[in-house]
Amino acid sequence: MKVPSIVSVKKRLLIALVSITLLFCALIGRLCYVQLVIGSSLSTKASAQWYRDLPLKAKRGAIYDRNGTVIVDSKEVFTVYVRPQAVKDVSVVVETLSSSLGLKADVLREKITGAKVGEVTVKKGVDYETGNRLRTLGLDGVYFSVDSSRNYPYSSYLAQVIGYTNVDNEGQN
Repeated sequence: MKVPSIVSVKKRLLIALVSITLLFCALIGRLCYVQLVIGSSLSTKASAQWYRDLPLKAKRGAIYDRNGTVIVDSKEVFTVYVRPQAVKDVSVVVETLSSSLGLKADVLREKITGAKVGEVTVKKGVDYETGNRLRTLGLDGVYFSVDSSRNYPYSSYLAQVIGYTNVDNEGQN
C-alpha cells in the first residue's frame, strides 16, 4: 500500500475546501435573492393565501306561533368555493360540480381557469345533502363553508309581522 504524499493530501483538502466554500456562497446568494429581491412578492402571495375573510354567521333561532308550531326555522346550507391554483384536474372538478350543482360546464370552466384571484365562489345556498356529498368526494381545490338559511314552511304567512331575510341572511323588515 502506497502512502499518499503531503502535496496530494494538501491538494485534496484545498479542493474540498473550495467546493464547500462555493456551495455556501451559492446558498447565501440564493437566500439573499429570495429575501431581498422577491421577498415582498412572496410575502404578499402568502398573506393572500392564508389570511382571507370568510365571515362566520350565527344561526338564527326558530320562530313559533302561540301553539308551538314552527313558522320560521333555519337550515344549514353550503357555499362552494374553488381555489384555481389548488385544482389539479380541472375537467374532473368542472364535470362533478356542474352535474351536481346544475351549472353550465363551459361557464364554470371559464370561471375557474380565467380567474386571476385566489378564490372563486361557485354557488351559494347549496342544500346540505348535496354539499355533504360533494365534500366527501375530496376534490382538490374545492372548499366549503357552512352557512345558515331561513326556511319558511308556510311561505309568506305572517311575513309582515315576523319579517324576512335577504340572501345574506340579514334581517330586512
